[in-house]
This record gives sequence, C-alpha cells and structure tokens, in this order.
Amino acid sequence: MANMAPLGIGLVTFLAIGIVMCMISQGLRAAGKLSAGEASLMSFLVGLGGVCMWMMWSMTWLSQVNPILFPEATNYSAGGH
Repeated sequence: MANMAPLGIGLVTFLAIGIVMCMISQGLRAAGKLSAGEASLMSFLVGLGGVCMWMMWSMTWLSQVNPILFPEATNYSAGGH
C-alpha cells in the first residue's frame, strides 16, 4: 500500500488557504470595502473553488499512486509492422 500521508497534507494545505481567504473576505467587509452580500458571496466562491481545486489535485495525485494501465513494451523489427 502506498503512503497516503501526502493526501492529508494536501487537504490541510487547501483547507488552510481557504480559511485564510475567507478571513480576508470578512476583513474586507469589516473595513467597509465589501457589502455583507459581497463578502458572503466571496466566502462561498472561495470555499467552492478550494473544494474544486482540492478534488482536482487529489484525483491527479491518486491516479499517479497506483496506475491502472501499464505500458507494454513491444519489439518491432525494422521492416515489420
């Protein structure tokens, strides 16, 4: 079985980035640069984007852990097909 620790590290990384970005949106709301609706929309979109990016990253990582297809070496002669 492959070491699955990088999957957890990636999850924590994307989660931390998402939380920081949500805190930034709430900070912009508190500073008066965003309305309440804009800040909630920004938080939702940041969360949705984080989940989508993490899913894409995790599927890419998991597909490389244990590949299903293995290349088969064929030895073609110089004149044959």
